[in-house]
Amino acid sequence: AYAIVAAFTALWLFCIFMAIDSGRRAELEPILFWVRAANVCASFLPWTYALIKNAITESSNIWTGIKKSSGIFYICCLLAMLVLSNRYIPDDSTSDQQKRGIAFGIHLVSLAILSGYVLLDTYRSMRTSTGVRLLELKFFVLNVCVTSLAVLTSVFISRMLDVPILRYLGPFAVFISYGLTVWAISYHRVFDARQLFAALTRRLSTLAVLSTCVFLGYNYLSQQFSDIFSLIASSCVGGIIATIWDRNISIWLDLDPRRKLAKPRAQIIDWAREEADSEKLVGRFENFLRDWCQSDSVRIYTLENQQPPDHLLKTTNFANDYPILRDQGYITSETLARLRPNTTNSAGTELLRRENLGAIIAVPRGSHTPSCVVAFGHKQSLRPYTYPDIQLLLELVESMDNILAHSRVAAHAARLEKMESAAMMSRGLAHDLNNLTTPVSTFLLHMENRVKTGSLEAEVLKDAQHSIKVMQDYIRESLFFANRLAPDFHTHSSADLLDSVLKVTQQRAQSRGVTLVKGVTQNISLQADDALLCRLLQNLVFNGIDASPRGGSVSLSVTAIDKNQACFQVSDQGPGIPPAMMDRLFEPYFTTKDTGHEIRGLGLGLAISQKISALHSGEIVVSNAPGKGTIFSFTLPINPVRPNAEELAPNSMAPLKNRVATAASPGLPA
Repeated sequence: AYAIVAAFTALWLFCIFMAIDSGRRAELEPILFWVRAANVCASFLPWTYALIKNAITESSNIWTGIKKSSGIFYICCLLAMLVLSNRYIPDDSTSDQQKRGIAFGIHLVSLAILSGYVLLDTYRSMRTSTGVRLLELKFFVLNVCVTSLAVLTSVFISRMLDVPILRYLGPFAVFISYGLTVWAISYHRVFDARQLFAALTRRLSTLAVLSTCVFLGYNYLSQQFSDIFSLIASSCVGGIIATIWDRNISIWLDLDPRRKLAKPRAQIIDWAREEADSEKLVGRFENFLRDWCQSDSVRIYTLENQQPPDHLLKTTNFANDYPILRDQGYITSETLARLRPNTTNSAGTELLRRENLGAIIAVPRGSHTPSCVVAFGHKQSLRPYTYPDIQLLLELVESMDNILAHSRVAAHAARLEKMESAAMMSRGLAHDLNNLTTPVSTFLLHMENRVKTGSLEAEVLKDAQHSIKVMQDYIRESLFFANRLAPDFHTHSSADLLDSVLKVTQQRAQSRGVTLVKGVTQNISLQADDALLCRLLQNLVFNGIDASPRGGSVSLSVTAIDKNQACFQVSDQGPGIPPAMMDRLFEPYFTTKDTGHEIRGLGLGLAISQKISALHSGEIVVSNAPGKGTIFSFTLPINPVRPNAEELAPNSMAPLKNRVATAASPGLPA
């Protein structure tokens, strides 16, 4: 639409220049022709202003804008026909004594009325517009309308007061208008002016090199060969030289995306070879993107750290809440401002405004559940994230996502190998210990009625019975960890599951002087093995009870993240978990409760919980509370994928295959 405005304005200025040149040579006929042609072009200027106004406010295609401004177009056609009539310039008009008919005044007033109408319509739209759309209305429509009114006013005054010099102010006003538009683009940073001018310079210089080579080559070869051969040969040589020039000037002007991405890609690949921990890689990637974009903040959300309930973005809601982010892989405030206002676009604008972000990128593009989301703050230079910037960032983020996916798969394979080794050891130890403790426990049971109460033998018997009970608990936990569990899925209520866990753990909480508190509880219907799920939650609650001091409390809650996932949370008021121990919490036989008889741990509770979580296609995340204590969050799908026999085998790599499939097909549950 702006190109149409510029084309009509350029034609108007050209006709004025030719009319002035004809007047300088005192040629009457050309003067009349160019004056009429200039005013015919001027007749359509109000329509072009309405066209660009509709293009900005409606965000529609050019044909829709033409239809919406068809009324003004028909009036402009009538004004153009009026210019061509004899009532506009009388027949007795001469170069020395130029006359204007009644149609001249009608044409002038009509143009002023139409320009004023578009100006008022633009002002009404500005009152309801914000962001980039408001700036575009100011400097692409309001500016040209005011300029037109100024030109028309100068022509009218020059005729009324007979001041010919005012008639020459029109072209200067147009150039001032264009200058203000260029200033607005650069000052308000609606576009990246450097990228625009660099791309324009590249194309113009390439065209100039091609034209020069063809012209010089043709003139030289035509002296020795035929014209056709000279033209073909010079065109081929010129094309080769222009291609080389275009490649080099792209490098000089920093317009080659491959060269821009070569160094960053090499850097992130080197980091991937040095560091296996995905969380540390994420930290490095965030720092790199922040420096590379000169942004005030960058946050990367992956499958591992997008955990409820307070993370910034929920990937499972992208398909419904932010379809534009899903479809094109990114959103910026500039792109959203150019789209037709609707609920989903407004939600994206509100998200950027609320979180004070400049852009959000989600990969892979087109996925309903992206595996990596990057939130970019505003640039320190206050420039927008332009389309070339976004394309480079998409390439980098996709590379980072692939590296993080491989890191997660490798870490999962290591965990599987460690768990399989622990399971094999557990089966062997449990089998041997079970055989050894059976006669001992039978003997101790037989001796209960044969020792005198309060005697030394009774004290020794009590200690022996306690020791054998610890050994039996150890055997039971080891067998549970080593067994090939097959979950029995049925529909259960999350509230009923919490009530069952509270009943089982209440006695231990009372003995420790700890209060169990039911937090936010939503009644969610989900598919699960209630025995295994209660065992998982029971382990988490027991850990919270043992960690909390007397008089403390342990809170249980369950909330729905969305229509597909539920989250159980267990929080305590203990001292928290040292950062050095975070990575070892789910290792088999690792325990922090290694002293005393009351709460001595076997180191299998969290390992068992993690195994139950994997059987439900869920995930357990632990974090220290902001004040004091620890929070365990267990997220599971409401309708999990039931594991098959291959996945239940202890030495199976099926879970690894599932994670790989998840990374490749984000629609599957993680």
